[in-house]
Amino acid sequence: MFIVDCSDEVNKTDDTLGYECPIEVTDETTLEEQGGKKLNIQNFSEGSVVKVTLNSNKDIMNDAKPFRADKVTKLSKSE
Repeated sequence: MFIVDCSDEVNKTDDTLGYECPIEVTDETTLEEQGGKKLNIQNFSEGSVVKVTLNSNKDIMNDAKPFRADKVTKLSKSE
């Protein structure tokens, strides 16, 4: 399971409230880097910047959590 900062998606405003979303990663979840190279869960660490594609549209504020990911793309690692 990943915990990601989804504040931008939840807020869609200029406020500074933080919001974390639990993301379930299963055997069916595709893990890759931006260029498409396949990764495994060990390639991700705290501070990794990721793009998460959920398995369906979700109301992040109101739908049951955790959310299941279809794909997690590693964009970079924050230093």
